[in-house]
Amino acid sequence: MPSYTPPATVANNARMALEVRASKPPSERGMTSIGIARASQLSRRQPVSIETIQRMVSYFDRHEVDKDGSTWDEQGKGWQAWMGWGGDEGRTWANQILKEYEMSETKEAYKASRRHSEADMKLIRTARKMANDIVKSMQDLGDDGVDDAMVMDEEPKAVKAIEIGAEFNTRQRMLVSSLVEVTHEAGKFDWGVGANGAHYMEAAKNPFATQGIACEHCFFYQPTTTEGYGQCAIVEGMVEEYAVCKFWVIPEATIVMETMEAEAEPAMIEETDMEVAALVDRNTTPAQREEMPASDFVIPETRNFPVVTPTDIPAAVSSWGRYQGDVSFEEFKQRLIALAKRKGENFVAQLPESWKAEMEGGVQKALDNTATMEVSDAAKALARRLLGRN
Repeated sequence: MPSYTPPATVANNARMALEVRASKPPSERGMTSIGIARASQLSRRQPVSIETIQRMVSYFDRHEVDKDGSTWDEQGKGWQAWMGWGGDEGRTWANQILKEYEMSETKEAYKASRRHSEADMKLIRTARKMANDIVKSMQDLGDDGVDDAMVMDEEPKAVKAIEIGAEFNTRQRMLVSSLVEVTHEAGKFDWGVGANGAHYMEAAKNPFATQGIACEHCFFYQPTTTEGYGQCAIVEGMVEEYAVCKFWVIPEATIVMETMEAEAEPAMIEETDMEVAALVDRNTTPAQREEMPASDFVIPETRNFPVVTPTDIPAAVSSWGRYQGDVSFEEFKQRLIALAKRKGENFVAQLPESWKAEMEGGVQKALDNTATMEVSDAAKALARRLLGRN
């Protein structure tokens, strides 16, 4: 397949877009990861394929309306994205290349028709139509295949570059591409459960955290300098690294591996003598944590596992696997049970069912022992009366 080197004017436009984007505050930065990769490629004047030329033509056709945006004259998001793809010069160049390519294809098709039978030509035309339909679908999704990651020397800090390797399957590749395009067109999803929501669940409410299904392992998640928090490429706001939403894209091997570790060697956690890891069991800042009374912590000496509301009980249990202190699991369990009892019935109700079953069994055993003792004492008293030894 032929390749085409971008003209200097196209490269300058893409370079300018990247520079303007870098100078803007995060809230005013445009371009998706695909757009940033494309701008990086064009600014370096790296040869592009005919498939990329087709994607450029498709992009410009769909985003002509961006020029009417209110922030265009201020070099806003729409301006940055348009220039990142080469600007007006890029559009003219891509259209010309595609026109020449299609003309050459027509000539080749005519030559081929002279060499093949009508039946063969029918098969060839059908195959070409299927190929074109696939290309069009990928263009509509904004998917750039695998080559986007190859053209970037540096990953932008604010947006995670698309680097989907063998750990992600075809379905996940398509999902990433479509979600990126959706957020580029309509903005990021909110946290809610409505039509525009991602159904975001905070770390304390994430029932899948121990299986590795959490934001920190998702393709879209980007850590920040704020410990325990990051940014998402498709969901608005700061998100917790152990939270989750319905759009997670996590390698299957990660989920399987963490599940096996959690089930296979629970005793290894108890033997860990490393320093206490980052406090991830509750959505609180260090300052807020310091203001909380020691009685609200399962492990007050290191201020781990705060329990303020009943939902903090299952959060503490699910985050135990990430604890790296000196307290054993059995001691943690007994402390949490005692704290829940002290807090009240609503807290006890949130304990794992197996723990509550053990507690009920212990209570019943104690009652049985008490009843046995009472019967035994009564029998002894009766015997003493019968023997006249009252």
